[in-house]
Amino acid sequence: MIWLWFIYTRIFGAEFYGTGKEERKIMVKMLKLGKKDVFYDLGAGFGTVLIDAAPKVRKAIGFEIDPLRFLICLTRIKSRKLKNVNIILGNIFKHHLEPRAKIFVFLSKEANEKLAIKLKQEMKESTIVSYKWPVKNLKIVEGNKKYRLYKHKI
Repeated sequence: MIWLWFIYTRIFGAEFYGTGKEERKIMVKMLKLGKKDVFYDLGAGFGTVLIDAAPKVRKAIGFEIDPLRFLICLTRIKSRKLKNVNIILGNIFKHHLEPRAKIFVFLSKEANEKLAIKLKQEMKESTIVSYKWPVKNLKIVEGNKKYRLYKHKI
């Protein structure tokens, strides 16, 4: 039964494992998060990245397609009483993103390719950091090979 859960999320481009502490620190530095920023976590999982980003930004929004991970993330956000954080259950490709934002993405290579099209259409002056795989068709402006983090600009 648990294999169905893994397969379900993989179909939509979600990876199962989380983002490590060191990777999160580096991602925050790469994005240069500030109090005026809107931050998106595309593939928010259990919400660890959202929770890390919340004190640094005006608004943090996560998208998670898996209902179980969404509920865990929502519980973690509510228990910490984070007023500037919102988690959305749903497919990121069916939602509009604010045009000037800072984005963290941890999806599959295939989902990243599809995401590049959406980002180019909707985003203006945005910075994206992807974990594990670069977002194909977006120029890499900075990288960290050891932690497999890639910074892109639109």
